[in-house]
Amino acid sequence: MKYSVLFATVLTVLITATISVSAQRTNGEVITYETAYNRVFVVGDTQGIHKLNGDTLVGNKPYSLTAVLLDTDGNPLRTETYTDHELSIAGETVKWTKGKYPQTAVFDMKVKEPVEWTDYIYQDGKKISETTNGNSPLTQTNNIRYEYNNDGSIKTKISSTGMSGITERMDYYSRNGRIDSIEIICFNQLGVEVTATYSKVHGASASSTTVSWEPASTAVKREKRYYRYSPDGSYRIFFKNDGTGKTEYYDSRDMLLRTVMPDGKEYRNLYNTQGDPLMIHIVERFNVRSTRYDSYLYDDHNNWSFRRVFESDNDGYLIPDRVENRRYCYRDGESYESFAFKTEHKLEPWYIYYDMNGGLMIQHSKLFPGEEQHDIDEAVLNRLRSLPGIKIDESGKITIEGHHAVIIRINMEN
Repeated sequence: MKYSVLFATVLTVLITATISVSAQRTNGEVITYETAYNRVFVVGDTQGIHKLNGDTLVGNKPYSLTAVLLDTDGNPLRTETYTDHELSIAGETVKWTKGKYPQTAVFDMKVKEPVEWTDYIYQDGKKISETTNGNSPLTQTNNIRYEYNNDGSIKTKISSTGMSGITERMDYYSRNGRIDSIEIICFNQLGVEVTATYSKVHGASASSTTVSWEPASTAVKREKRYYRYSPDGSYRIFFKNDGTGKTEYYDSRDMLLRTVMPDGKEYRNLYNTQGDPLMIHIVERFNVRSTRYDSYLYDDHNNWSFRRVFESDNDGYLIPDRVENRRYCYRDGESYESFAFKTEHKLEPWYIYYDMNGGLMIQHSKLFPGEEQHDIDEAVLNRLRSLPGIKIDESGKITIEGHHAVIIRINMEN
């Protein structure tokens, strides 16, 4: 019996919700900075956790580290993320803290190659593109490009993620030099406008959202955002057709102060005198993601160097999640030894699978059996040429977002 394996264009992607906060610019002339994240394991009783004073275990080594390279204007040029996959909750890799957190900065990472990196390009002082690549099988290549009007105001932001084939276009409409409204449109690989259907997925300690993309009908209303400004420079954004109906309020520094829901429920964000977050609530389609920061320590330039972080669980309780240590390299100060930004990163190959029935699939890792092909027929090549991110040079070499492509023909028989 022969099994026909038919692969279609990927229509579903899994999005893990994360907290996002408006970037706080650093003080002083910073060349680079690195942030190390140490996982906190909660071992106290349930009631103690809810009171935020449960006993905890904190990893002696960071499970992740992100390095950021800045230009002379303080804009990011490159970020690199490293992950220590050997993190465990064994006695030799964690520290018993008995209800408190270590204050010692730890930046020791065994892994010397980043799992993900992002490059930023500027022109005339404006960011025109950012591209994310990575060597992890879970990493999706992200490309964002920006277009501007003649007066310098932003016109369009176009984002594409991995090989899902979905491109999001944000069209900006301005009035008197300020954003008046935004319209968001999504397209598939064929250029057909699509709309998303969301469903929530529950996990043991976190939730995620599955998004399925289908062609948009004429009855679908596009997502829009409307801006309204106050004389002091503060403003509010009304979200329409995004599944929340929320209104967000910002101050003149673009810091989110509060979110108000259609039923009048309100979520307030708090910041300290340095402008760093203390309590942040991000309202999403299905829930509210809350993050609390405390125990800040600052260096001589008034940039934070340590903080504790609490995240909300599925029940809405804030529980210890991680400690963050950050160090800075200043133009007028001492530098630190870092393994970031030193190596050229070789991209891992991506795999193109196809069968004799016309099925086609692109994967970041080798998952399916088959025979590797060094020659591929013209019909499959023509299909590949129509997909975004794929390049075929004169010699026939195929690359996907810069990754070497390995061609595998599926031939399953039983």
